[in-house]
Amino acid sequence: MKLTLNLKFLFIFLAIFFMEILIAKYLHDAFIRPFGGDVLVVVLIYAFFRIFLMTNNKRLALGVLIFSFVIEFSQAIHYVNWLGLQDNKFWSIVLGTYFSVLCFKD
Repeated sequence: MKLTLNLKFLFIFLAIFFMEILIAKYLHDAFIRPFGGDVLVVVLIYAFFRIFLMTNNKRLALGVLIFSFVIEFSQAIHYVNWLGLQDNKFWSIVLGTYFSVLCFKD
């Protein structure tokens, strides 16, 4: 693993970060915000690490995916409440507070 500065992934990161801000601020639907936003965050995290690290891409992607699964399943046990951060709006948004196994509602 080597440290680097990859401008391509910096631009990808900034573009996805901007999209996430727009989704959080202006989109209040039942699919894109909760599910599309989660998918974009996974790509955002991967792009962030690729800005600085030159490493095995498959291992990095797998590590980010496992981390994302841990966070998502931690939401199911309401870990934000365990940490005492439920009243802190910033950390509630960053860490996430909602888990659903269903993508579509009938």
